[in-house]
Amino acid sequence: AALAQEVREMFLHAYDAYVKHALPLDELRPLSCSGATSFFNFSMTLIDSLDMLVLVGNTSEFARQVEWLSENFEVKHTTGSSSIFETTIRVIGGLLSAHLLAEEHIPDYEGSLLRMAQEVADSLTPGFSSSSSGVPFNSFRVLSPGPDFRLEVHMLTTAAAAGTLS
Repeated sequence: AALAQEVREMFLHAYDAYVKHALPLDELRPLSCSGATSFFNFSMTLIDSLDMLVLVGNTSEFARQVEWLSENFEVKHTTGSSSIFETTIRVIGGLLSAHLLAEEHIPDYEGSLLRMAQEVADSLTPGFSSSSSGVPFNSFRVLSPGPDFRLEVHMLTTAAAAGTLS
């Protein structure tokens, strides 16, 4: 019980710092207490933290952040590169697990996280459909941002991506 409480306190300390200093950006830079974007500004640390909020018993904060994401999340690829593997397991996976938890812990939840996961998955389709081998490519680079964005798929993959996403 003491170890569980210590883990809870450590998580909440880090989570609170992220919310205070970095949200809506992807991650917190702890030395400068500033935020940074690394995944097209999907609020990655927030998505990574949603299931843990439930696990540590903070369902009110979980519900508050699901509502925040419902109002603020959008797939708005900006120029730059990103990993299809990381985006799949962290963004889509995080949204899907949070969706299942929201169905259980938020009485008036209407499926917004599932819709977000679908939107992200749809945006990654070129990484899967461009591969003649059926193994998804490792990363992509956005050539033109905006609603009609164009992607350049990097013609490489990793064992982790091939095994996990195939």
